[in-house]
Amino acid sequence: MTAPTLGFLAKHLHRVKSIAEQRRVSFWLRKCASVGDDCRLEGHPTIQSWPNARITIGDRLRFSSLPEESHMMAGEGAVIQIGDDVWIGHGASISANRNVTIGNGAKLAPFVTIMDTDFHVAGDRSAAPASTPIVIGNDVRIGSGVTILRGATIGEGACIEPGAVVSGDVPAGATAGGVPARVRSAKTNGETDDVIVVVARALGLASAPAPDDGPRTLPGWDSLGSLKLLLALEDAFGITLQEDALLQVRSVRDVISLVERMRDRAE
Repeated sequence: MTAPTLGFLAKHLHRVKSIAEQRRVSFWLRKCASVGDDCRLEGHPTIQSWPNARITIGDRLRFSSLPEESHMMAGEGAVIQIGDDVWIGHGASISANRNVTIGNGAKLAPFVTIMDTDFHVAGDRSAAPASTPIVIGNDVRIGSGVTILRGATIGEGACIEPGAVVSGDVPAGATAGGVPARVRSAKTNGETDDVIVVVARALGLASAPAPDDGPRTLPGWDSLGSLKLLLALEDAFGITLQEDALLQVRSVRDVISLVERMRDRAE
């Protein structure tokens, strides 16, 4: 019998290490319903999965918990879906009371927080908090310290700048940043149609609103939505608005009049 060669020993050692890593991944992700091939952990995350919850992970996940531990929690009946080739940096916090989906190739920098619920109802501690699904598309890039709130949808290939707070829709391929996050866009010409487009984009509407639509009829036009709209109007039309500028606004028509007045003052 010939002595084993160095090449054989190296392959054997690699195989042993690979099996050990697979077992380690299987142990720390044991509460997941399914885990794909070639997933790797740096450190180990805390995974919580309540009854009837389902966490699924695709192939080639890279999930860091060093130097800060990452957490993933799926509440009762909730679903967390993570696609193939996803990278999640350390200090991440992903929680779902309903549904969180992270698409293929998404890259999450350290200290990203994703939560599809507010965890409380203002003024009523006994009320069940609302949960709205979060969808993060394929090949999305999310910067460090980003917070993604319930109901957010981030389109394929979009980029979220570090420290942003995302609520509502970010179009595919767009870059968004700020608190609350808004899409970085070029100035408009200030026409009526432009104002309507800005309102739709800021509030994450699927279609253009009618001039008589307002906070009572448009989803997303709450206090946070008003702030997002104010910032979007300033960016789009090069105007400066007071924080309470939208308090008396009752319709899109009022917003158009407000923009016209502010532009007249600036001229």
